[in-house]
Amino acid sequence: MKLNVPVLSQRDPQWASQRLGTVDGTTIGGYGCIITCMTMLAQYYGHNLTPADMDNWLIDNQGYVQGNLYRNDAFGREFLDCSFDNVTFCTSVPAPLSQIDNYLAQGKPVVIMVDFDHDPNDGIQTHFVLIVGKDIAGNYFINDPWYGDQVYLIARYGENQAQIINQINFFSGPAPQPVQDPVQPTPEVQPEPAPPEPIVQPAPEPQVTPTQIPVTTDTTTTNIEVPVTTTTTQPIETTSTTAGESATFQVSTENPTPAVKTISLPKPISKPWRLSDLIVWIAMNIKRVLIG
Repeated sequence: MKLNVPVLSQRDPQWASQRLGTVDGTTIGGYGCIITCMTMLAQYYGHNLTPADMDNWLIDNQGYVQGNLYRNDAFGREFLDCSFDNVTFCTSVPAPLSQIDNYLAQGKPVVIMVDFDHDPNDGIQTHFVLIVGKDIAGNYFINDPWYGDQVYLIARYGENQAQIINQINFFSGPAPQPVQDPVQPTPEVQPEPAPPEPIVQPAPEPQVTPTQIPVTTDTTTTNIEVPVTTTTTQPIETTSTTAGESATFQVSTENPTPAVKTISLPKPISKPWRLSDLIVWIAMNIKRVLIG
């Protein structure tokens, strides 16, 4: 999580050489870390100004103590929608990181004081930075006014965050609106036209071509086996002769299998026959045999 706080440098040439407060020999570039942090905080809460503007206001409105030491309560006086809440000193005790986390969760950056060279042997070299966020591992992001950049706190001022924070200044202001990308109107999606229903062509009816059966006149006898059923209970043997044809069949009640009748048909006329005509012709001759 990282708040959208602008990054400013106290050494920006636009204001670096401006005297800090009313003390000669001090400048914003050399000693203005706290008012640069407060300017970043003010810009985050929607106020448009520079460190030089803040320095001028503090001079005119008793915002400094001893000429160039920032008064925390001046923030609420300069910006009526903001306030100074509390200060916690923790030079000899671990810093209450949970309080910092609580402010960050509310969208409030936190001003802290660290030892600039983080060397315990030469005392505390006072330097203020602005905590603007925290990663999932619990490491704080800071805006550092001396370098004018945004880095991890532990990357620059020591590994133990609870130990390297010596003072915490808590401020509040109006919750800024979250920055969102412009939302483009969603174009209406026109449904694609449904594909035309396929035209189903009826399957062509099969063309039945009469089967031509060539029949030639020769001396060959046409034999046709015809199943015959009967209800006669006695063995029967019948022989019937007619000019040009003969038929013989047997039926026995001991074997219900239909008898087979062999028919010798007369020689037909030599011409092409259709299958249907041939079937009719055969049926007529069978009938003649059975009746005769």
